[in-house]
Amino acid sequence: MKNINAKKLVGFVGGICLIFSLSSHTTFAKVVEGNPVFISDSVYSTDGLEDSLIYHFAEQEAIKINDDRPLLMVKGTFLAAHTMTQNNRVFIPLRVVAEGLDAKVDWNPDNQTITITKDNIHLLLTINKKEIKVNDEIHQLEAFPILINNTTYVPLRFVAEYLGYEVGYEVGSFQKKQASVFHNSVVWIDTKKNQGSHEQGLKETKNLLFHLLEIGEKEKAGLENSPFNNQIDYFLGMIPRIKEDIENIHYTYSIGRYDVFQCQSKSDPSSYNLPIIFDTSSGKIYAVSYVYPTYSVYEIQKDDIEFFLKYYVFG
Repeated sequence: MKNINAKKLVGFVGGICLIFSLSSHTTFAKVVEGNPVFISDSVYSTDGLEDSLIYHFAEQEAIKINDDRPLLMVKGTFLAAHTMTQNNRVFIPLRVVAEGLDAKVDWNPDNQTITITKDNIHLLLTINKKEIKVNDEIHQLEAFPILINNTTYVPLRFVAEYLGYEVGYEVGSFQKKQASVFHNSVVWIDTKKNQGSHEQGLKETKNLLFHLLEIGEKEKAGLENSPFNNQIDYFLGMIPRIKEDIENIHYTYSIGRYDVFQCQSKSDPSSYNLPIIFDTSSGKIYAVSYVYPTYSVYEIQKDDIEFFLKYYVFG
């Protein structure tokens, strides 16, 4: 099991923007929300240093992302889309508006305007102008849309909020955020959730983990047929430590709809393990695993008797 060690980074990227590839009318396949599952593999340069990561997101093509690029999450699902940073602002693709936010996007090349429509909301933006028309009202953007190499860049924060969504930015462990469960930072857009207590999700998470530990301990015969059978004795000896970790697991932060629970090491307060993601919308529970050189997020199954054997022995 890899502990995630990092120093706390204070601050927030100055702004979040999005990218739109030009066409008169753009439609994309609907994104299935609430699926944070992925697997990533390291890519190394000729000098043997880690150069980038190849991410395999759920039901999407693989994408190569450099260490300093944020991942993009829309309504709880990671998207295979590149982000970029310019002048302390993170830019992400406008197509997420059509894919993930159920909006229609139109481009008018004659007057260089972009129209975004969702339900009874109509947004009108113009290249190189800070004005944004929201239905019949004029507002000012923090940065105007720009056109570079046939691609339009637009501030997302205002667009997302006008459409009724929340946006956020969580710094990853590569940028040295304490307790971050992801290597890359995450830019997210999501529906607004109730800002209630995290206790129910924490209770459900602990109940599941204690259940998995119990069946793993009781069904030793089943473990003997697993590919991890040479580590059973080590796993059984770890049970007191695992129980303590489950008891100490607590809420650390949220990424959109997801609450992140982790156990903080008593011997090293800057070290965290057992990172768990709880979906406040569906109640599904996911584990974040690292087995060098692969990161992964996967849904925890209630009958997985190998869960802790895999998690504490191999990552």
